[in-house]
Amino acid sequence: MTLGCARTLRRCVIIAALATGVRRAQEFAVARKRDRRRDPADYPRDFYRGAPAPGSIRAPDGTELIPAEELSVDDIRALLRAGTVEFAVDDALGGPLRWITGTDVFDFWKQDVQQHVADPNGRAYLDEFTPEYFYWARRWWSESYPRTVIELRTEH
Repeated sequence: MTLGCARTLRRCVIIAALATGVRRAQEFAVARKRDRRRDPADYPRDFYRGAPAPGSIRAPDGTELIPAEELSVDDIRALLRAGTVEFAVDDALGGPLRWITGTDVFDFWKQDVQQHVADPNGRAYLDEFTPEYFYWARRWWSESYPRTVIELRTEH
């Protein structure tokens, strides 16, 4: 091994040792770009800092919501017909949830959600959706909150 190669190797080892937490995020980002057909269930949930974890969504009035089942397009359609629904959109970038309520729910459903919800029982590939993003949908509820909340977790 030459002296230049040894310096480069040592520099890489020092950088990797100092930035262990950042390195994990960078490795994940590189792997995600390299393998676009990876099963989204394999992604570490804690990578999305600030994204809701089970039991952590609060309704706009502060009511804590409980996670229920994963939803398909037909499930969401049935919930929309059955009663009042709100969408909580998680952009997977660590930002706050975007709440879609009231009369905007049906417009958002028709224009965006209906074409981009992935089947919870199968694999979803970005190539199957135009433009390349889709939602994983999950129902959240509480006995003290009058509306059904559907979390839409974005994958892009």
